[in-house]
Amino acid sequence: MILVTFGTTALITRIPGTPAGLVLGGNPSVAAIKHFNHQYGYDRPILVQYWHWVINALQGNLGRSIQSNAPVTSLIVKALPVSVEIAVLGFVISLVIAVALALVSVMRPGGVLDRVIGAFSALFYSVPVYVSAVAFVYVLAVKTKLFPPVGWVPLSTSLTGNLRHVALPVITLSVPLAALPLRVLRGDLGDVLNEDYVASARARGLPEWYVLSRYALRPASISLLTIEGIVFAYLFAGNIIIETFFSTPGVGYLVSFAQGGKDIPVIQGVVVFVALIFMIVNLLVDLCYPLLDPRLRGSVDERRG
Repeated sequence: MILVTFGTTALITRIPGTPAGLVLGGNPSVAAIKHFNHQYGYDRPILVQYWHWVINALQGNLGRSIQSNAPVTSLIVKALPVSVEIAVLGFVISLVIAVALALVSVMRPGGVLDRVIGAFSALFYSVPVYVSAVAFVYVLAVKTKLFPPVGWVPLSTSLTGNLRHVALPVITLSVPLAALPLRVLRGDLGDVLNEDYVASARARGLPEWYVLSRYALRPASISLLTIEGIVFAYLFAGNIIIETFFSTPGVGYLVSFAQGGKDIPVIQGVVVFVALIFMIVNLLVDLCYPLLDPRLRGSVDERRG
């Protein structure tokens, strides 16, 4: 947390321009700039600025935005529901796509479906998200007019309007994000299917779909769990490119807006939030490993002993 937050503070100060010049606008006087810098502590050395910020943060005070003068905590809380909705929907859809296509692909290794799925997963994994965003907007918003290209309607205002506006950001996130878990799970399933206990299950005449879902999927999901944990933390923390591109007022959009105005308190507050999310998710992922593979429980017990 110290490295992340201090690194953020140091890097922000290297961005061209000053908060005073961006906030005051026009040609502010030297006296106005000095007053602004003294008010927000920007006339102090960076280590002193960071120390005061840490002391306040430990007391639950992340400061106030220099652009809106609103508490940073309230800005994050206001933007959080948007990012949570996009993250949860994108995570669930990408996970369903990855698992379903991996199971279909591994049922006939080297077949037509296996090659087609592998080619499309490689394509979507290689294409940057801002390129796929343009493609999805052109197809689903411009040509077919199925969904609005930008904007946001809160869930409390209209369920239908919310789903129509959240569709494009979720599709743009979930389809490319499914590519890597799909490829990893496909490879791990291929290895697990060569195990003796899987051959024994097949010898008993069990259907292939049952063998895959009952005997192969669970032990093959260790790497998938690790990747999906990182993906969920990444989505939950807010995607800057997607939320800015679609003008959705989430945490990512908040960071983008704050970065343009060198709003250091907002950026520091969001960085703390993002770092906490990653630490919590990584802890939960580690705790879930023994649930997927009982063999890991023995090693945990041995370390405890």
